[in-house]
Amino acid sequence: MQKALIHRYDNKPDILEVEKHCCSEVYRRSKDDTFDVVIVVPTGTAGTQIAVVGDATSGQYTPPESKPWPGRPDVYPIRVDLTNFRRTTLDRVREAVEATGQNWAGQWTVRMFAIDETLL
Repeated sequence: MQKALIHRYDNKPDILEVEKHCCSEVYRRSKDDTFDVVIVVPTGTAGTQIAVVGDATSGQYTPPESKPWPGRPDVYPIRVDLTNFRRTTLDRVREAVEATGQNWAGQWTVRMFAIDETLL
């Protein structure tokens, strides 16, 4: 089991850019900073089922400046550095979360799960 931090992005270009930037950036910080992996999943408006999983190489922090994200030009104030990327699908992430006994419904904020990564 690994502790997973889940971020939601609402467009495919930014989901795919996570691998290029070697980080995930979001608006809001999670209360818990003891995660092993970060999973970036699409929202319903993203138009994709692609999800990206990366091993966390840092805790959450405020970088000096945000990366240029192609899908949305927003400035995201919180970053987590990542490495060792792999792709999966939203359905597989949902199933892995539900296998922990957690409810996927309402999964719209930054959330933490002790997750069996082999299910991804």
